Amino acid sequence: MKQVHMIFVVILMTFMTGCFESTDESAVISVTGSFWGATKANNVESLKKFVTKDSIKTLEEQAKEDAPRQAVEFSTMEITEVQIHGERATAGIIMGFGDGDDSFELVFETSLMKENNEWKVDLEESGQAFGIAYMKVFADQFTNAFQGLAEDLGETMQEGIEELVDVFEEENTAE
Repeated sequence: MKQVHMIFVVILMTFMTGCFESTDESAVISVTGSFWGATKANNVESLKKFVTKDSIKTLEEQAKEDAPRQAVEFSTMEITEVQIHGERATAGIIMGFGDGDDSFELVFETSLMKENNEWKVDLEESGQAFGIAYMKVFADQFTNAFQGLAEDLGETMQEGIEELVDVFEEENTAE
């Protein structure tokens, strides 16, 4: 009989842990979506609701600077895998910008931590992840453009050398 009770307790605890994790996961998704929505709207007061206390200080310091805060004008956003490790969590983000040939995507993670039993975005970590993803996209675009330019230059040089060889051969045969 004790084994039956022990099995029941284990099953109950497993079920309860699953419920808490899904509640945490839902909260992470909700806070992450709200944070990026406020960022897109460039609504600093709303942002303060979704970030850590340290991040609020950062926002207030930025507000004192002469340069206005820039909105992140993405066209699409998808929250992908959520990972929770105790009091810290990450939410994968795929953020689309532009449309057509000029469009691109950033893939990065939003970092969150629990404060007073609520999930809050760590602005510094999330901002760094966003910045790195942004720089990577533009570095890739620059590399691709440079490779295309190098290929064009190589072809132009090859054509020029072939023309010089033809001219040289014509001059040598004419003599």
